[in-house]
Amino acid sequence: MKRVNKNILMIAALVAVSAMVVSCEDLFHDPPTIKVNLNGTNQYSIEVDVAQSVTMQVTWEATGGLDEIGLSRVPGSSEQGYPMKSGFESKTFHRSGNITVNSPSADGGTVTFSATLKAKKGDILDKNELITINFKKTGVDPPPPPQGKPIHTWDNKSLGSFGPAGWGGSAGSSFVTSNGTIYTQNDARTNSASVDFIYYNDMGSHTISSPKSTPNDINSTLVNWGTRRGTKLQRLTSVTTSQFDSMTDDQLIVANVTSITSESVTSIATGHIIGFITDGGKRGMIKINSVGSPANHINITVKVQQ
Repeated sequence: MKRVNKNILMIAALVAVSAMVVSCEDLFHDPPTIKVNLNGTNQYSIEVDVAQSVTMQVTWEATGGLDEIGLSRVPGSSEQGYPMKSGFESKTFHRSGNITVNSPSADGGTVTFSATLKAKKGDILDKNELITINFKKTGVDPPPPPQGKPIHTWDNKSLGSFGPAGWGGSAGSSFVTSNGTIYTQNDARTNSASVDFIYYNDMGSHTISSPKSTPNDINSTLVNWGTRRGTKLQRLTSVTTSQFDSMTDDQLIVANVTSITSESVTSIATGHIIGFITDGGKRGMIKINSVGSPANHINITVKVQQ
């Protein structure tokens, strides 16, 4: 048996230890880092006015080799020049140039980037950071409130009582809400299909009623009407005359003229507001401008959905 030279064994041991040291150096490095600078401050999220631009700069750094570095918009295509792939050696460092980011639309929105470091096999960890830039409108007037639908306004309409001959004089008693027409007794019979309500004075009780609910003994011509519409009517105590006067669309009507079952309002007086729903589903309001001046007459203003 040959004797092994001790010097040879010592040299072999040194080589093995050196190999282990090199291997450990290759396998273990400090974790890679990413720093994001937005408008001069290191941070990962920012909120700015929609009219502003954001300057973004991203720094990658690690003590060991990296397989890939990247900066990508999420979602969407990559920014120009990214993602980058590179095999760096022991000391790796990279800083992106200044990247200008603008709002995605005039109304604002959120822009998100993903900054990624992918370490070589043997490094301690990979790193991924999300960068969020939120563009918002500031210092602007709030959007206007939703607008109602248009209405018709029939102002200063005088009606005479629908009763015995001479009560209403020459004024008609039957009202058409779609066009503001007032019919006298004979014309009302001919155009009964369009009449929505009738005014009459029943023994001092001034009343607005649907043709359907107007008693036959108020006027003998009613029995000859081909159509008697069933308009729903109800006094509204929740609406003031000022609100009625300032109404230019149907928002107030929609809010207050809802479920109505009655078809007449009695004992009407100056300043009363009456809500109504026609057979055709149109909603509206009547303001009583005056009662009994002259006798057996009322003056009204009507506002109704077009």
